[in-house]
Formats: sequence, structure tokens, C-alpha cells
Amino acid sequence: MSALDWYLTHERQSLTNSIHQMCRSESAMTALQDAGIPWIGIDESLGGSGGDLADAAAAVRVLAVIAHSAPIAETALVAGWALEQSGMRVPTTMLAPAFSLDAQIHLDRGNSAYTLSGSLHNVPGINAATYIVVPVDSWLCLVHKKDVTVKMSANVAHEDRGTVIFDSSTVQALEKLPIHISHIDLFARLAFARAIQLSGAVIAVRELSITYARTREQFGKPIASLQVVAHYLAQLAELALVGEGAIATALAAPTTMNFALAKSVTGRAAREASRVGHQVHGAMGMSEEYALGQFTTRMWSWTEEAGRPEFWNTYIGQAFLKQSERNLWASITDGIEGEYA
Repeated sequence: MSALDWYLTHERQSLTNSIHQMCRSESAMTALQDAGIPWIGIDESLGGSGGDLADAAAAVRVLAVIAHSAPIAETALVAGWALEQSGMRVPTTMLAPAFSLDAQIHLDRGNSAYTLSGSLHNVPGINAATYIVVPVDSWLCLVHKKDVTVKMSANVAHEDRGTVIFDSSTVQALEKLPIHISHIDLFARLAFARAIQLSGAVIAVRELSITYARTREQFGKPIASLQVVAHYLAQLAELALVGEGAIATALAAPTTMNFALAKSVTGRAAREASRVGHQVHGAMGMSEEYALGQFTTRMWSWTEEAGRPEFWNTYIGQAFLKQSERNLWASITDGIEGEYA
């Protein structure tokens, strides 16, 4: 089994099949929570469901492949992980990660409790969340949603997002961030969650396009037999493989640098896959009744969230330039090893 087949272990296949079945029910979110899916990858001693990063990634991947909007990534891969890293017990409720690099949030110590003031925009998973996880300076704070004001919005895929306003909001719990985890590391973790979703969506667009091209006929034969369409399908296969490779690399070596690379690669692949997928489908792809738009609108949104590819490209380039000449060459030839491994 190659590194690209990380999700094909017996246990992960069983997990993804179970999630697929749960999502077919009318009460999918309840079924997912009852099965402990939002807390996969978090240590059981801290309130999680156990498993590792790849298990959580497999759950997020299958939801993206079937275009289901359950905010599992926000809890399992991002907010729950951050609490776990800080040694905090993870609530068995949905969490919203309020991770931003330009947030103006202030932590104040009152007579009886710590409070937060400020606001954050485009917070994901906020509608389903009970708690919000907020990094402030060197602290990680847990705030109950009832203690903040939320102005709901949505991205172009109609996934819930929100502006969270903290007005002397009581902090339910807080701990120091580990010394090796900074705000950019937290932001990169959210970026990796989006990268996994993007990779899954590109795979779905590839499969939709292949099926459509094989069944849609023109001049008495499937359009897949036309050279230009066959070229498009080959492009989609290549883009899907590139995305899968980026995710597999990050899972094998889960570093901030590899998360940055994964978001850059999958974001750029998704942009191109969206264009090519719509080229294959023509007018059919623009129909609201057809599935393609469910994936491409998600791809547009996820590419923009948690740092666009251009943002992460700049980060990667700056990190390269900080290395010595010897380490820079090793990073290029050996997959960003050395001090960034």
C-alpha cells in the first residue's frame, strides 16, 4: 500500500462507510455526534474518541466527497486538537475555531474571571457550536456561545459562517499555548482541514466529470471519445492526484510547513478543477439541480478560507529564505526537511 492509499486501511474504510451511511439519514448530525465522529483523533483521556490524525482526516475527506456540510473538521481537526495540545479537556459538544492572524481580541482579568473583548469575522462551524476556541497572545481560551453575539452569514456554498462579537465575554477555561505552537501554527491547522476538504471535492468533480462524459452523447458517441474532452478528463485526474499527494505528505509529516504546502497545492488544484469540470459539463454544470455546483462552490469558498494559496506561497518562500544555503537546497530536494521537518 502506497502513501497515497492512507485512507484505504480496513479501519478507515469501515469508518468512511459508516459515515456515508449516517449522512443518508434525516438526522445525520445527531447520528455523527452519537457515534463520536466530531472527536476522532483526540485522545480519549481528554474527552475525545481516540484515533489519530489520519483517522480524523478520513472522516473529513468522505464528508467532502459527498458534499455534506457537517462541521466535523472544525471540531476534530482544528479546535479540539488545539485544546488537546494545551492540555485542556475537550467538551463533547461542537466547537468553532476562531483562528485569525489579524484579530483584535483583548483578554482582560476581572475580579472573578477572565473576559474577552473584540470581534472575529467568518468564523466556521459557529451555528452548530456550543463553544468557541480563541487564541489570544500566548493563551488559548474557551468561550461559551451564549456569552457572545453572533451575526450569522454564509459562504457561497451556503455553509454557515459568522461574525463573533466579544463584549466582556466570560472565558470558561484557558491555558497557555505550548511553547512550540504559535498563532500561525493554529491557522495552518485550519488551512490543512480545508486542504483535505478541497482534495476530496476535486476527487468528486473528477468522478462526476468522467461519468457525465461517458454517458453524454454527441454525434452518436459519448463525448469522452472527443480528444478535447479526453484531455480535460486527464487534467482532472492529474489535479486529483496532485491534491492527494499533498495530503498524504502532510499526514506522513504533520508540520506547519507541510500544512502550508497542502493548502497551496490543493487550492490551486481546486481552482483549475472547477474550471475544467464546468468545461466538461457545459450548461448542465450550471444547473442548481445537478451536483457539480455543490462541489465547485465549496471549492471556491475553501480555497479562499484559512489563507489563499498566494498567502501560503509567501509564507513558504519566506521560510525558505530564512534557511542557510545548505538547508535551502536540502528542503528543495528532500521535501522540506532540515530545521522545518
